[in-house]
Amino acid sequence: MTGHYDPTIGTNRAENGQATFKVHTDSDVALHDLITGQDVDRFTGGSCGALAAELAARTGWPVVLIADGPAGPTGWVHAGVRTPAGRIVDVEGEHDADDWLERWAAMVDAYGEDHDGYDPDQVDIIDAAAWNSGDWEDEQVTAELGTDAARIAGLILQDLPTAPGYRVPAEAELLEKITNEEAETFTEGDCDVLATELAARTGWPVVLVADGPAGPVGWVHAGVQAPDGRIVDVEGWHHQDAWVDRWTMELQLRSKKRSAVAEIVPAEQWHDGNWKGAQAIAYVHDEARRIAEILTPAE
Repeated sequence: MTGHYDPTIGTNRAENGQATFKVHTDSDVALHDLITGQDVDRFTGGSCGALAAELAARTGWPVVLIADGPAGPTGWVHAGVRTPAGRIVDVEGEHDADDWLERWAAMVDAYGEDHDGYDPDQVDIIDAAAWNSGDWEDEQVTAELGTDAARIAGLILQDLPTAPGYRVPAEAELLEKITNEEAETFTEGDCDVLATELAARTGWPVVLVADGPAGPVGWVHAGVQAPDGRIVDVEGWHHQDAWVDRWTMELQLRSKKRSAVAEIVPAEQWHDGNWKGAQAIAYVHDEARRIAEILTPAE
């Protein structure tokens, strides 16, 4: 998809924040069948930060910005996330970092001409954490925008490689390398330990099956969520609905109500991130680390 910057439209800039603008796109072409030209306009034309934050929350990948340095006079003009392979993802898909920089640097130049002290040589891809001491988000994310960003993020990640840097192991490989005793250990009391080791290995966020972020039953099982949305635990890789179905009965048994509704909850949202169980002994962590490597073998 091609974006065309028109410097005569929307040339205001938030104070010490993101430049606001309108990008025209070929609306009959989209990254995913369900991502429209209007979606691309929105998330290249002012709301890219909300989408980048959502992508980062789902993948653990850092948010990056196109800007004239960490504290340049122009501000940042576009946001995305950087994959472990060093590529950039935004509403238009996955990009080579140099191509992404070239695509958006002209916009920084267009704004920079109006600012004293602007140095085009400073235009680069900047980690959001380094921009203005990490205070880079300048748009209030309404419920409607958050829902839209979540929808688009899910569609984008469906079209990316399943697991950048890792491959999905065959079921026979898991059966050969993970014993029944180990499978039992990490489906019962120590699934949080395995989820923690998987998250440390991949950067993927921990997710829980629970009756909401603060439900009375609590969470019943933990795993990590890969960039394509699938869940990884000791039993392998699962589609989200199948994983929830797998653990719904356990939730209902604990609640003693068949009406209890299970859902996937990001661990960071569960009781303000206080989700881990009792501290495991060292050999359990060693075992979990070995199984994490089996579940996410390097490509």
